[in-house]
Amino acid sequence: MTKYSLLSLFMMILAMSFPNIIGLYIMAPEINADMKAYWQKLKDGKLYINPQYLKTKE
Repeated sequence: MTKYSLLSLFMMILAMSFPNIIGLYIMAPEINADMKAYWQKLKDGKLYINPQYLKTKE
């Protein structure tokens, strides 16, 4: 690879990452609230858990 193709590859990856970073920043409060609700339901036993993944006491 030439120096210019590596630079263009880096710039393309950098350009694709900015919208994702901005989206994460904008969505952070909503994601935080959803995660808190999910963990609370999981702790309360209100979510279905496939028996295959349950830990058994041996």
